[in-house]
Amino acid sequence: MTTFLRLLAETDKATALQAACTQLRRGETDPRHFEVAPDSFNAVPGKPFAYWVSDSVRKLFNALSELESDGVVARRGVNSNDDNRFIRLFWEVEFGSQIWEAHVKGGEKSTYYLDPSLVINWGTNGHELEAE
Repeated sequence: MTTFLRLLAETDKATALQAACTQLRRGETDPRHFEVAPDSFNAVPGKPFAYWVSDSVRKLFNALSELESDGVVARRGVNSNDDNRFIRLFWEVEFGSQIWEAHVKGGEKSTYYLDPSLVINWGTNGHELEAE
């Protein structure tokens, strides 16, 4: 078994490390402490260093079939490949223009619904986007 201490969320890493080590020496539990067998990472494709994931989650990669093995094809959504050319804020284009469509590109988490603030030049049903 290998010992890991997850301190990513801590602002004062030195103090957090010292506190976690002190707790472990006393035999106390700490939610930032993980013990994982290194060969358990072999269960996950690409072997990411995900020590904080439970054994039951890692075992799912062996128990379940891969997404694309059942004829499902995973692809990304619309991508302009050239945002400066194809994407604008909605107020930058003429209202009612036939070539601009609402486009959601991500952004900060919102507790409430927000209208899309971006539009994409959809022109000839996106053919120009595909050409890029």
